[in-house]
Amino acid sequence: MVLDTDKFHWFLVICWALWNRRCKKLAERESDDSLQLIDKTRQYFATFKEANEKQAKSSGVSQNAQWNPPSTGKIKINFDGATFKDPIGAGDGLIARDHNGHCGAWNHKFATSINEASMLKLWHFECQ
Repeated sequence: MVLDTDKFHWFLVICWALWNRRCKKLAERESDDSLQLIDKTRQYFATFKEANEKQAKSSGVSQNAQWNPPSTGKIKINFDGATFKDPIGAGDGLIARDHNGHCGAWNHKFATSINEASMLKLWHFECQ
């Protein structure tokens, strides 16, 4: 079975929401109830879809980014950040890969503001 892009993105958003709920429950001993989770997931997906549609419309030039591996025996860490409409705010992530492209570590954080996201990026850098 092959999913179209929208269904695949919806699947990823659901997986992220469930994982995020689990982490929140473990860390804070509380989480949204099922109906709140469904509502937040729908809102996040709508925001995600709208942002990607705007980006596709505004980007007249196709950009093919290509990952270049580090030297043998080295690890390359890539960072990225983004801002979103409410309810998320902003976030960043990182992935560490070796010269073969194998993922050694990854992490992501969501923030309620760009300033908080900048602090998270610094925190990621210091933790390495």
